[in-house]
Amino acid sequence: MITFHTPVSISAPHTYISTRPFLPAESPLLEIFRTKFIKGIRMRRGELMSWPAPPLEWIGHTDSINCICYSPHGSRIVTGSNDETIRIWDAETGAVVGEALKGHTRSVRSVAYSPDGRYITSGSEDSTIRIWDAETGAAVGNPLEGHSSAVRSVA
Repeated sequence: MITFHTPVSISAPHTYISTRPFLPAESPLLEIFRTKFIKGIRMRRGELMSWPAPPLEWIGHTDSINCICYSPHGSRIVTGSNDETIRIWDAETGAVVGEALKGHTRSVRSVAYSPDGRYITSGSEDSTIRIWDAETGAAVGNPLEGHSSAVRSVA
C-alpha cells in the first residue's frame, strides 16, 4: 500500500475506484474498497489471487514508442513507434500478436482502439490517419489525408 500512497493521495478517487473489479483477491486496496465502496462494478470472471509479474521487456519495435492504448476489453495493447509501425501485443504476456502494421511513412504519434475493439486508428507525422482491422492487421480503406502537418492525436 505504501508504494501507491502518493499517486492515490493526489489523484482523482474515481481513477482508483474504477480499478476495483481488476484488483487481485490478495490486494490490500481490494480490502479497503470492499468495505468503503460496496456498490462497485463486479466481475463475472478473473479476480486473480495476486498481481502477475509483467514481462520485463517487450521486444518488437526497432525505435522508440510514442503512444500506447489498451483495447476496450483489456486483452490487447497497441503501440505506435518512431520505426513507422504499429504493433499489437497480448496484454498479459507481452507477446507480439501478428506482424507489424505498416503503411505510415513517418513516426506514428497516436493510436486508439474503436469502442467495440474491432478497429485501430493511427495518426502519424506523415500527416495521415489510418484505420486498421484489429483482428487481421489489414488496412481498412485508404489513408485519410488533408492535414498539413503531423497528426498527433486520434480517438
